[in-house]
Amino acid sequence: MPQFKNILVYLNPASDKQPALQRAAQLAQGNDAELHVLAVLEEPAPYAVLLTKKLHIEDRIESLHRAREAHLEALVAPLRAAGTRVSLHVTTGKPFLEIIRAVLRHNHDLVVKTVEPERGRKTIFFGSTDMHLLRKCPGALWLINPTALERYRHILVAVAPETEEQEPFALGSRLLRLGASVARAEEARLFVVHAWTAFAEKTLRFHLAPSQFAQYVRESRQETQHKLRTFLSKAGEPIPSACVHLVKGEASAVIPRFAKKHAVDLVVMGTVGRSGIPGLLIGNTAEKILTHLESSVLTLKPAAFVSPVSL
Repeated sequence: MPQFKNILVYLNPASDKQPALQRAAQLAQGNDAELHVLAVLEEPAPYAVLLTKKLHIEDRIESLHRAREAHLEALVAPLRAAGTRVSLHVTTGKPFLEIIRAVLRHNHDLVVKTVEPERGRKTIFFGSTDMHLLRKCPGALWLINPTALERYRHILVAVAPETEEQEPFALGSRLLRLGASVARAEEARLFVVHAWTAFAEKTLRFHLAPSQFAQYVRESRQETQHKLRTFLSKAGEPIPSACVHLVKGEASAVIPRFAKKHAVDLVVMGTVGRSGIPGLLIGNTAEKILTHLESSVLTLKPAAFVSPVSL
């Protein structure tokens, strides 16, 4: 199991089901880690504060907050009774901001949260808070599909075979080790997937003879396959060849399609290929992939990533 030692799990106070808490508790127990539980209550707008004072219902709002805090305490009580070190913190504000600020304050190495799809937006699985975290939250982020089985059966690691640049190679290696570790712990089938296309393939198709074009595509595939093998050999995680899949097509299309075809429960991927690029909070390819997934995701960013959110 991945060696996370300082885990933050976000609980939606208004939700009855909290699968993220169960997953985070398992990780904490397996790693003898600290588990920090964060809940964020909605912060009233200034006009609402004035209205509650005018109607003399401030005590009703306070009692609502106390009831939600009591509900959260009841959720974590069994974990404490089982010996897990749990702390609970309830605050007000915007959930994604409070989550990221907690990570910055306390150096959490993993954030676990249940996916909350946007109401009325059936085509997008991840809600606005989820997407904010995918773009801006440093460290590892585990978004849990609320309908997922307790144990994963199929895990996909999306890799780019970078071996020449230090930062992308380091991120790819971390993704590979993380995905393999989860697969072993869950006794799940592992898919290591790289999507590829020949450079300028659509254009060259009309400028080369058919035989020459076919040779170009064939040799491009061979070169990509060589790069992938080199990456895997250097990444420090032995992966059986049967687990490795070279899939032709744009990653934004073929990876979600592969995940659906193979009933993937968890996708492990990077959300930023290179840090330090002005304005780049999430890679375009990663964002397109995420808009077509409906599985749990476990994401990493480069070690040098700096969140645009500050304390």
